[in-house]
Amino acid sequence: MLVETTASVVGCSGCGTRARSKGRRRTRVRDLPVGGRPTVLVWCMGVWRCPEAACDVGSWSETSPHFRSRAVLSERARREAARWVGEDGVSVASVARGLGVGWSTVMDAVREFGEPLVEEQLGSLAGVRSLGMDEHRWRSRPDRWATGFVDLEWGWLLEVVQGRSGAAARGFLASENAEVRAGVGVVALEPWRGYLTPARELLPEATVTVDALCT
Repeated sequence: MLVETTASVVGCSGCGTRARSKGRRRTRVRDLPVGGRPTVLVWCMGVWRCPEAACDVGSWSETSPHFRSRAVLSERARREAARWVGEDGVSVASVARGLGVGWSTVMDAVREFGEPLVEEQLGSLAGVRSLGMDEHRWRSRPDRWATGFVDLEWGWLLEVVQGRSGAAARGFLASENAEVRAGVGVVALEPWRGYLTPARELLPEATVTVDALCT
């Protein structure tokens, strides 16, 4: 599918002189599937030059909010790809096949649009009624141990802090005020009992269960 703008008069961004056309340049961009089949748009962008000899702008290609420079996917396809993965739970590989692009192209979109949403949810116990605390071991970091906090009711990751220790757990829990902590009614801990003391001290109204995360 061929798409292009209809602009016939364009001014130079540097000096305002009316630009002269240098024709068009075509680039292929993947868009949302049509009828379940991958779609390719041929973005036929205008190329312009400033006729003013004293102007430093020279030549340029037109831009569009629908296509980034050197983009493989249209903007709406990038956003939908991120939504399919993050909201609908479709695998990155499946979305990539449906769009006719590589895995990394879709993953880049997921990171761009998904990370701000994740950041909004990270780092707070506000509204959490069931809290899970679990250790995690990284393979490629000097300090390999970390402690994860999860909203068990919704399955959301709340925070990951460095270290597997009571101090690590205490630091995160103590960052919330007593009113927020009081809203937590259930705490599920993995078998390592180092989390037990800070959980009981800082979440005194919660029912604390050990080993629940191992089932």
